[in-house]
Formats: sequence, C-alpha cells, structure tokens
Amino acid sequence: MAEVLPAELPTADWCYLPLSSEILPLLKWGFLPLRRPDQPWMLPHKVAAAAVSEQDYLKHMQREYQRLGDNLRSLLTFEQFLQQAQSKRREIEQALQRYADDQAEQAMPDPERWRYQHFYRELYSSLAWQQGNGLANTWLALDPQAFSQPFQPVLYADDAPVRFQQRLSSAPRANSALQQCSLVLPATAIEKQVTIEGQQLSLIKLPARAVKMAVMGAAVPLEFRKQFIQFWRSDMRYQRLPLGQMVWPQGDYRFRIEQL
Repeated sequence: MAEVLPAELPTADWCYLPLSSEILPLLKWGFLPLRRPDQPWMLPHKVAAAAVSEQDYLKHMQREYQRLGDNLRSLLTFEQFLQQAQSKRREIEQALQRYADDQAEQAMPDPERWRYQHFYRELYSSLAWQQGNGLANTWLALDPQAFSQPFQPVLYADDAPVRFQQRLSSAPRANSALQQCSLVLPATAIEKQVTIEGQQLSLIKLPARAVKMAVMGAAVPLEFRKQFIQFWRSDMRYQRLPLGQMVWPQGDYRFRIEQL
C-alpha cells in the first residue's frame, strides 16, 4: 500500500506551481515559466488628462508672449496679446488638450516590460487544486529561499493598487481563500521565450535546489503519469526528491497525497 507524504516534510514553507504537460520540458531544461500581465486588474487603463483650465491657457499664452521678440513686446502688452488671440482661443485650447492627452498616454506603464507568476501556498487546498486544469495538473513544490528574487504574498483587496508593479502581485479580495504568493520580475530577466503546445512562455532559470517535490493530480492522464514518473526517477536532479500522487476517493470531500 502506498504511503502518505512524510509528516516531517516542510510543505508549509514551499510554494506550489500547477503545470500541465509543459512541466516535462521545463524540468528537463531547468526553467520556470512566467506570465505576461493577463488579468483585467493588471492591465493599465487609460486615464484622460484633466481638462485645460484657465490657468493652463494663461500659462501657455505667457510662454508664447515671451517668445515674441523684444521689439514686438515693446509695442504689445500681454493683455493686448491675449485680446488678439481671443478669436483663436478654442483652437488653442483644443491643441493643448491633445498634447495633455498624448502626455498622459505616454506615461502609462507598458505591460510588456514586466512578467509575473502566482503560486499556491497550501498543498491540501481543494479550492486551489480545482483552478485552471484542476486535478489534471502536476504541482511543482518550490523553495522560495532558493531564488535570488523575493517572493511576495499576494495582496487581496477591493481595489487594485495604484502602482502597476503592485497590481501584478494582487488579486480581488474574493480570491483570498487561494492563499497565493507571487514573483514579479522585469522582462529583462527573461532568458528564453518558447512556445509549448500553443502556449507562449517567458522563462527564467530554475535553480535545481529550488525543486523540492512534485505531486500529480488525481486526473493526470495515465500515459503522461507514466512518462513523468519515469523522468522523475531517472533524472539525477530530482530522483531523490519526493514524488506524490493525489488520491481523491469518490464521494469524499477530502483527498490524500500518497508518496510513489
């Protein structure tokens, strides 16, 4: 009879990344996948510039007046200059508004400059196991301390943070039961871009010492299960590490994880 995972394993100290069949090439190559900002609250929204005010208009006209040569300014007061421009004030204000809108758009953060990944913290969370491909996933257990980049707890809130980077490490409060942590990196940290089974993945190096265990979900296809077990037990980097299998009896709320 298969044994459950040893109680002394520090599973609470690890983070867990659910992966589908792409886990095999990723572990072979020694890479960790990151995601482009892809959630609605992570994408920057365009904020319209404030309407041109009277003060904005006067400041602009003052600059234009100062550009006049000394001879012209000696013949024309600023008030007279404003009066002459009055017939074109609407066109001037429209041009100022277009410029302000362009500046606001250029100030928007570029999502392509960042990558992120969210991990689960609770191995025995039935809610977390049902996300995405659910029980057909294989969870990779990782030690955050083995990475040079810091892992951060995901911030669950009613409103998205103002700073763009913080949005990548956030989620709606309704998701708080998932208990996730996050890794956020600039796109310059990416070492490789690949496409695996139609997925475009941004990859960073995965330290071999960061991998602590793998757990196959209860619905992992039998053929892939055989391939993964063979790989895990033959690769010198992982063969001494625990390999688990979820067992979820029909009609039961709870599952157990058995060591293979």
